[in-house]
Amino acid sequence: AAKTTLDTPYKFKFHILDTPTINAFAVPGGHIVFHAGLILAAETPEEIQGVIAHEIAHITHRHSLQQMIHSIGTWVFISALTAGAGDLVGMVAQNVGTLSVKSYSREQETEADVTGFEYLIMASIDPAGMVRFFDLLMKEEPNYADSAFYQILSTHPGSEDRKLLLQKKLDQLHGARLTNPHTSSFNLKKFQDKVRLATQKK
Repeated sequence: AAKTTLDTPYKFKFHILDTPTINAFAVPGGHIVFHAGLILAAETPEEIQGVIAHEIAHITHRHSLQQMIHSIGTWVFISALTAGAGDLVGMVAQNVGTLSVKSYSREQETEADVTGFEYLIMASIDPAGMVRFFDLLMKEEPNYADSAFYQILSTHPGSEDRKLLLQKKLDQLHGARLTNPHTSSFNLKKFQDKVRLATQKK
C-alpha cells in the first residue's frame, strides 16, 4: 500500500520574516521561516505548499542541523539551543546573510526537492506548484545579480536543473497525477493581504 503519512518526531512551526526577498529556510527543531516576499510572490497555494514540503524535507533529512553546526560552530549552536527554540529562530533570522554563505549543497537541495515532491504526492497535493515556483525564482534572479538577493538564491544552486528533474518526475505521472487530489480551501489572496498589511505597518 502507498505510504500516506509522514513519520517524523517534529511538530512543525511556521514563522514569517519581514523581508521582501523570495526565500525560506528551515531551523532545527521543526521551525520553518518564510520571507514575506516569497508569500507575496506566490500565485497559487500549491506553490507555497511545495516550498513547505521542500523545507520539511530539509528537516527530516537533518540538513538544517548539519549546515547550522557547520556555519556557526558547535559551541555557538549549543548555546543557542539552550537559550530556547524561539531564540534560535531569532538568531538565524538576524544572521541569515552570514549563514547562507555555507548553506545547503546541490546534493542536499536535490534530495529535499525529490523528497518534498514525494511528500506532496503522499498528501494528494498537486506537485506542479512546486515545479512552477522554480519559474519565479529563475525569472527574478537576473534582476538581483548585484544584490544580497542573488547571494540568497545562490544557496539554492542549479535552479534550472532542479526544475527539469522535478518536471521529469511530474511528466512520469502521466496526467493521472493523483488518485484523490486535495482541493485547498486556503485563501491565498486573503493571506497575502494580511502579510502585506502587517509588513507595511512596520
